[in-house]
Amino acid sequence: MKATPIFVALLCAVAMSQAHAELKFTAQQQKWEADQAVVDAQCEAGRMVIIEPIRAKMYDDCMHRPLGVDTSEQCHRKADSYNGQTANHTLLFYGIPECVPAFEHRKLDPRRS
Repeated sequence: MKATPIFVALLCAVAMSQAHAELKFTAQQQKWEADQAVVDAQCEAGRMVIIEPIRAKMYDDCMHRPLGVDTSEQCHRKADSYNGQTANHTLLFYGIPECVPAFEHRKLDPRRS
């Protein structure tokens, strides 16, 4: 009977250790996610510097088509929907210097180790 309290104490210690490890991992994951959001936003801001002039040209081209069948609102909607994606759904402009930190940081995801 004396072994039972020791066994219970050991189980409690293991459970507390596991709970501490899980809390530590959760805190690391939350910090990583917050940091990733920052570098992702910097990447997207850099992409927008490239995409905005393309959108402006798309709008201008749409408004000056020979048949001119689209309204200004339709041309704005078409241009604004462009996000740097090709017809085969490949996303463009992620190779710019502003996006390198985002891709490097993604490799540090605690869930990957």
